[in-house]
Amino acid sequence: MPVNALPDDPITVLRLLSELEGVSNFVSIFDDEDEIAYLDAMKKKYYKKYFRMMKQEKAKQDETEDNSSQKMQK
Repeated sequence: MPVNALPDDPITVLRLLSELEGVSNFVSIFDDEDEIAYLDAMKKKYYKKYFRMMKQEKAKQDETEDNSSQKMQK
């Protein structure tokens, strides 16, 4: 596993997406439609994963904020 790469961390997914975007740019030079389609499918998968992870993190954050504000009101 790469250094500082946690599979449940959205930053790890962003790092992967950055690499995929770079590879996509180089592969597009060679006009290989199959490889371009494959990389596009991978990027789509990991963008969905990233946004799902961020949505879950935000929900956890909101829940934590709600709980702490309820405790302060008591």
